[in-house]
Parts: sequence; structure tokens; C-alpha cells
Amino acid sequence: MRPYDIQEDTPASALLTTAVAKAHLRVDSSDEDTYIDALVLAATKYCESYMHRQILSAGYTVMFDSMPPDNERIYIPKGQLSAIATFKYYDVDGDIQTWDSSNYQINTLAQPGYVMPVENGNYPSVQASTWNAVQIAFNCGWATTADVPEDLLHAVKLAISHLFENRDMSPVIGASALNVKMPQAVHSLLDIYSLREFA
Repeated sequence: MRPYDIQEDTPASALLTTAVAKAHLRVDSSDEDTYIDALVLAATKYCESYMHRQILSAGYTVMFDSMPPDNERIYIPKGQLSAIATFKYYDVDGDIQTWDSSNYQINTLAQPGYVMPVENGNYPSVQASTWNAVQIAFNCGWATTADVPEDLLHAVKLAISHLFENRDMSPVIGASALNVKMPQAVHSLLDIYSLREFA
């Protein structure tokens, strides 16, 4: 099953403070603080998109058109799964139902994390003709910047440097730099954490 996911909320703060980003860029003036903050967001989004992984904690909903066969695991995208908020589905009559958490187990240590029925349990039946019949709301990502691996933070900092030094070719409108060609060093660090099964 190929999932479709939407982000429900964003992290409470940026991955890097203005001061940390400026220290990495060796910028002393405050003239470009707003621009540097935009670069932090753009670089973070780029790295998350490349890895198919959420860095700082955020909420998502992932949707499937059906339950998996034979009670197979449902793998949750974005990495660092911390919790399943709700597991909803459209039953055979087309009514939305919430599957009680006592019916399923969650593996938050696996990368990616997954959910599956408890032992001797089964997924509920869903309406076959309904798109997005299975809707799982979840939280993922590291709780704080201090929890994020140092090499991953360094990859984001390198991305910020590249955008800062090549500003004329690096659009950050809407905090997006996804079409910018990054140095191989950035990708080499990100590849350690990439979830290619969701590519």
C-alpha cells in the first residue's frame, strides 16, 4: 500500500536559532537576520524532503485506501514515530469509526515505525469503494533540537551555507529550496537517515 500523508501541524520552533545559524555562517551583523531565518526553514524543508523524514516533532495523518492483507504491518512514513493519535477507518457501511488502541500495537523503535494488530487480532473490515478509507494520525520527529543527531544538524547547516553563498540561484520563497542542487556532502550525511522506501 502506498501511503498519502498530510502535515497537520508544524514544529513549535525552528530547528536552528538565528544565533546558531549566524555563528555557522560567521555573520556578525543583524542586517540579514530575517533572510537567515528563511534559509533555516528552507534548508530544513530540503533535508526533510530528501530524507522522507520529519526532523522536529510534528503531527501528520497518513491515509490508505484499504487495510493490508494478512494482518501485515502498516509502516508509518516520516521516521521517528512517537505516537499514534487516532486510527480511523470507514466501515463496510461507510461510517467513520475509531479503532481502539487496545486492538493494535506500535513499534516506535523501528525505522520506520509501524502499527499492526495485537496477537491473534485482526484489522477491521473497511468499505472497499472508499478512497482514504484508513486514516492514521500520528506524531513523529525528534522532540527538541538537542535530540537531533549532530551529523544531521551539520547537514542542515551545510545546506544553509550553500543557500547563503548562492542566494541568486537559491529561491526561498515560501520556505522552499527543493529544486536547488546541493553539495554531495549534504546528501552523504542525509543518506544515513533517508527512508528510501517512501521515495
